[in-house]
Amino acid sequence: WLLRAEAAAIPWIKDFPTKPILFSTSPPLVSHWLAWRLAKHFSLPWVADFRDPLVANFGRRSSLGRLMDAPIEKQVVRRASAILMNTEAAAEELRSRYPTHAAKIDALPNGYDPEDGFGPLPRPHRPYRLWFHGGSIYRNRYPERLFDSLWRLTESGKLASDWRIRLVGALEDQSLLQRPSFIALASKQLIDINTNVLPKADALRAAAEADGSMVFDHYHSGGPNLAIPAKSFDCIRAERPILAFTSPGAPLDRLLSLCGVASVRIYEEDPPTVIDEKILAFAQLPPEPTKPSEAFRNLHSAPEQTRKLASLLNRLASKHGMLRS
Repeated sequence: WLLRAEAAAIPWIKDFPTKPILFSTSPPLVSHWLAWRLAKHFSLPWVADFRDPLVANFGRRSSLGRLMDAPIEKQVVRRASAILMNTEAAAEELRSRYPTHAAKIDALPNGYDPEDGFGPLPRPHRPYRLWFHGGSIYRNRYPERLFDSLWRLTESGKLASDWRIRLVGALEDQSLLQRPSFIALASKQLIDINTNVLPKADALRAAAEADGSMVFDHYHSGGPNLAIPAKSFDCIRAERPILAFTSPGAPLDRLLSLCGVASVRIYEEDPPTVIDEKILAFAQLPPEPTKPSEAFRNLHSAPEQTRKLASLLNRLASKHGMLRS
């Protein structure tokens, strides 16, 4: 793909009416490699956008990939005119690794399009509260804690059986389905997992009609998570209580503090007794919608993100003499 893409891009750039700014985004990484070759060939400014951190990314498991990630990242940071990360935490970590290039590293967070019309819907009549999780489950550590706590609370009588959990999406490790707490909850029809991928419209409708949402941060043992699960923005815009499994100070933890929607956060170091207390507190939250805060909208809505990106591109154009006075 690289060589074919380069062969197609070279005449297109030659015929371009003005000198362009190159913009590459990953994954896949090959897009940065192509942008580097074109930037070098034409002496063009280049913005390298990392939607996910590269080094120590929990989702990159290939031994060869992990071996190559650090040198590739180093070359991109050295050669690109500007670097974008998707959270301030990821940007700060990258600045700490490359202090001489810190000035060109910035954060452009993920977010949402306010014109897509998504928001809370009336809750269907049902004799129980429904807590919904839509999307892939990449690690079992957090769901295991949720299931274990719900079973303890149900068996002890502290939590009435007037709730249901629905999880829809790919399940990375099927051993979760063999966990005793899951089997016990499923036998009482308190939990349902559908590992088929729903059409996006159906998944969003399910989230909008639920009494509450759940989100599991991308836990990994190598250090704090630097990203925000994309489904978090759907949870916030559903405007009903959110139960999140994360770490103190993680980007997801900060996002939930900012957004203004009711949430209960269960942290990595919380012992079982604390997890039980927090889930009981979550169960008591009223399901009425709460509008996200103005601060959340200003940081994560598509128009604000577009303005920030346009400002960056204008600065690069001015620096490289691409803007007329």
